Amino acid sequence: MPLGPAFHADLVVLGRSLSLSLEDLSLGGVALRASKTESGGLLMGRRLPQVHLRLGDFGVVTVALEVRARRSFKSFLAGEQVYIGCRFVDLPPAVQERLRVIIEALQG
Repeated sequence: MPLGPAFHADLVVLGRSLSLSLEDLSLGGVALRASKTESGGLLMGRRLPQVHLRLGDFGVVTVALEVRARRSFKSFLAGEQVYIGCRFVDLPPAVQERLRVIIEALQG
């Protein structure tokens, strides 16, 4: 589901801290948006063990992700950008339920 509010994912890749925009959130995973430079270490198959999803008024949810897809595009204002599709890995049932409640609330 596309997101309206500005949500972010805070993660560390190759020793570098990143805060990337969440473009999409579902029970299966997330889509992140990064600049070409930021996306360099986010290669297909890379596991991201401790990603903090900052979900505005819904708080922070910590999850593990695996990069499953990448797609480059050009933005008139931001230049070359990359969408990074990630799936949740080993999501505990309590976290899955919390995400389900958040997604339902976002749908209205």
